[in-house]
Amino acid sequence: MFQNIHFIINNSDKPLENTDNLSEKLAEGDTYSDYMSRLANYRFFEKCTFCIEGKSYILPLHPVSEFAQQNLTYVQSFSMLDAGRMFYTKRYGVNSYMLLFTYEGKGAVEYEGKKHILTEGDGILVDCRKEHYYYTVERNWKHSVLHFNGSFAEYVFHEINSLGNFSFHQKVEGGYQRNMEKLLEIYDQVIPYRELQVSCVLNQLLMDLLTDSEWYQEQTRRMPDSINMLVRYIGSNYMRPLTLEYLAGFSGMSRYYLCKLFKRHTGYSPIEYIIWQRIEHAKSLLCSTSIPANQIGRMVGIEEENYFYRLFKKYTGSTPNEYRNSR
Repeated sequence: MFQNIHFIINNSDKPLENTDNLSEKLAEGDTYSDYMSRLANYRFFEKCTFCIEGKSYILPLHPVSEFAQQNLTYVQSFSMLDAGRMFYTKRYGVNSYMLLFTYEGKGAVEYEGKKHILTEGDGILVDCRKEHYYYTVERNWKHSVLHFNGSFAEYVFHEINSLGNFSFHQKVEGGYQRNMEKLLEIYDQVIPYRELQVSCVLNQLLMDLLTDSEWYQEQTRRMPDSINMLVRYIGSNYMRPLTLEYLAGFSGMSRYYLCKLFKRHTGYSPIEYIIWQRIEHAKSLLCSTSIPANQIGRMVGIEEENYFYRLFKKYTGSTPNEYRNSR
């Protein structure tokens, strides 16, 4: 497990607490002290109390570029802890998300008014801006803690939050662990496009958690064939004069039932989905060809030039020509 990762190892024979003399205690090990100082830049220790007991495997930190902070999903810290019975962390008000996963022993996480007991293979996703408290139950708790952030992380967390279930379970050697090891191997290297690669793998890890949820599996099983067929049909025929009446007749449903079912399973009304398809294809043509914008409107199924311009600006914030010139 994590054989190819170079960790900073700290063995706390005595419990280490964030008391007034924390800096003196950390001074005994410069490498670990430097790590903790870097974490302080993320304000991990503000509004936080903790007691570290046991062995800690800490991933050396890399600086996060401004580009990554604004556009990507990025790692803030990772640690593997073989924690003793006195280990705990209590925190709130940190701009971070946390994935915590248990390998051995037993721990507890108190979050959003609930107490979650975590044993082998159990994990939980936490918004660190909200108060949370995690600690060893009984004698030991071997677990990993990943702190991360980014706009996509916020979106996925919002989706998981809407389901009301922050916890998950996977085999210790399952997909979660494989994604995590791949993520850390990339993060640990000095290679071109490291931040982009880290973001891609971290996004995949988060998406796997979302699509492994019971809600997602149930919705996939319940997706009607008629909606699948209609989505594919619109994707191939978005440039045609598709009306709600036509789509209702094509699918054999009433207009009301079609709109209700389509919205439930795609998040869009049929007309919204058609417009989205047309605007996306228009954007692609503007970037890849020199075809005049008014002709592109007709090519994607919007005959009236002024309407195309208004619609394009509504969905993108710019006119077709402004969009083309900015690319």
